[in-house]
Amino acid sequence: MSSEMLAEMLAPVQPIWPTERRSRSGDHPPNAVRFYYKVSRSHYLWCHLSLAYFYRTGGVQGTFHPNAEFNSARAGKALGVPFIFSTASSAGIQVGRFDPLFMAKHGRAGTNEHPNFQYDPAEVDEVVKAGDTKALSPLVLKGLQNIHIMVDAKPDIVILPGGNPWSSYMPDVYRGRIGPQPLGTVVFEEIEAKAKEKLKDHGGAFMYAGGSAGTNATYRANLKAFEKWGIIPRMLVDATTRSLEVTIFGVTHSSPIFIAPIGVQATFHPDGEFNPARAGKVLGVPFISSTASSRSLEEVAEANGDGHRWYQLYWPKSKDVTLSLLKRAKDNNFKALVITLDTMSIGWRPHDLETSYIPFAHGVGVQIGKSDPVFMAKHGKAVTHEHPVFPYDPAKIDQAFAAGDPKAREDVYLGSEWLKEANSGLYHSWEDLKFIRDNWEGPLLLKGIQSVHDAEKALEYGVNGIIVSNHGGRQLDGAIPSLLALEVIMKSQKVKAAQQTGELTVLFDSGGEVESPL
Repeated sequence: MSSEMLAEMLAPVQPIWPTERRSRSGDHPPNAVRFYYKVSRSHYLWCHLSLAYFYRTGGVQGTFHPNAEFNSARAGKALGVPFIFSTASSAGIQVGRFDPLFMAKHGRAGTNEHPNFQYDPAEVDEVVKAGDTKALSPLVLKGLQNIHIMVDAKPDIVILPGGNPWSSYMPDVYRGRIGPQPLGTVVFEEIEAKAKEKLKDHGGAFMYAGGSAGTNATYRANLKAFEKWGIIPRMLVDATTRSLEVTIFGVTHSSPIFIAPIGVQATFHPDGEFNPARAGKVLGVPFISSTASSRSLEEVAEANGDGHRWYQLYWPKSKDVTLSLLKRAKDNNFKALVITLDTMSIGWRPHDLETSYIPFAHGVGVQIGKSDPVFMAKHGKAVTHEHPVFPYDPAKIDQAFAAGDPKAREDVYLGSEWLKEANSGLYHSWEDLKFIRDNWEGPLLLKGIQSVHDAEKALEYGVNGIIVSNHGGRQLDGAIPSLLALEVIMKSQKVKAAQQTGELTVLFDSGGEVESPL
């Protein structure tokens, strides 16, 4: 509804008091009175009345009540409260549709037409698809940098000013008319619930990936640490052109996000690590491949194509196996090496212990080892790029092993032997890093750093970067949150100076899902 029409239709209105009103100490000054106006069976508009209060009304009220903003405006007059009119009046575009200049730009005359109540998005979508010219009115999407888009059955993709590849996601979802696909939600908790539902028939797969050590105290601390921090927005800053680009080790990436090394993905999906490797390539997001991958280094590299990738090393006990893995990583164009330091032995994870859930022991997640010529030669076996059977069924493999099945027995044997190499319980020292540094020419990063002392010490051993991480709480219960560790580490003048000169790159990980360069 236009502002002119609202002014003409202002009239006294009587307040309707609900039978129950919620009040909370400190909500409003003692001389303020809270009034409610019933705009539909279950909706109330309210305002504070005092010398310091105005009636601040929201927009798009045509979705609440057929009278839309009229009731709010009338209430303001009746109560003597100044009424603030929103540009997003009614269906969010009525102010624009009444504006002669805006409508002239689109070859249409201004109109005071009101939206139909109740607003039914699906019905409007059907009308648009049918080609109804009335439905093809100019649409102003509030908040999308004032881009005026003509609704069309097949709208062109609109890239917002600045060309940021991530900026078009939200308007694309609105234009698509079917919500965010393929998950149907962008709420993290709902996505997690969907993953649980998807994997409910796959034994301990979800908890193996999503569970934490001990009482989950470290995991909870990771989340709570973020509540300490907040965003202070600055206004009237020209942020039209925004860039999330970041340069790490001389390479410019489109965002400060890396896909973290997550192993044993054959327990989630028959394609294992292939899909995230492919997604990293398509999105231009660097992919970090795990030593616990259920696909070989060579296969992951092929899936990632010309994407940017790093290799995460669970440091083997044997030097010859370590050298073989480093050579394979270099030969397959993995640009940087990430050594995970906090998993020389597997953490105390009650959810896995309850069901003896350890896929490695059945030969799942040891495909890097089974495809390694040096490791396999130690055991008189030929290299194999065989994929684990999906879905992973521990009980079935246990039964086959007990029955003497040769394949099951070989998988269990090789799985156990690879665990002895990659999670041997042998804890390497700082001096051992020289061996890695001498045999890896590219960037070298240490994952699992949580103390200032270790961050500063890394500089003494030719390390190019650190990843501040507690493994998402999966290894040590009661550890400090990663965000606190980052805060303390970045107060080190030695670390800050090395970061500023490019000697040291600092990355952050707090949940085992993404790596973020800072």
